[in-house]
This record gives sequence, structure tokens and C-alpha cells, in this order.
Amino acid sequence: MKKNIRINLLIVLLSMIMTPGFLKAQANIDSIFKSYQSIFKSLKYGQNDSVGKYYDIRGIKMYV
Repeated sequence: MKKNIRINLLIVLLSMIMTPGFLKAQANIDSIFKSYQSIFKSLKYGQNDSVGKYYDIRGIKMYV
């Protein structure tokens, strides 16, 4: 009985200690996600019209 109370008390204490750190880390993750979104919006990857075209050579489509 005393062992169960100690374990439950330990779990409660650890959860109280860890919760503020978890919430703070979550806020940092959101800001990091927003910064990555802004970086990827500014990249022109896949939007270059002068490269990556298919050519029909003797009935075979070739990607160059």
C-alpha cells in the first residue's frame, strides 16, 4: 500500500515538474515550424521552366 502511494506521488511530482518545460518546448516547435515555412516559400525549387522538359525523340519520351 505504501509503495503504491509513493509511486503515485512520484508520478504526480514528475508530471508537475515536466509540464512547464513541455509547454515551453511546444512554443519553440511552433516558431521553428513557421520559420521553416517561410524559408520553403522563398525557394524556387521546382519552378524553373528552363530545365526538366520531356522531348519526343523517335516516339520515345525522354526527360532532359
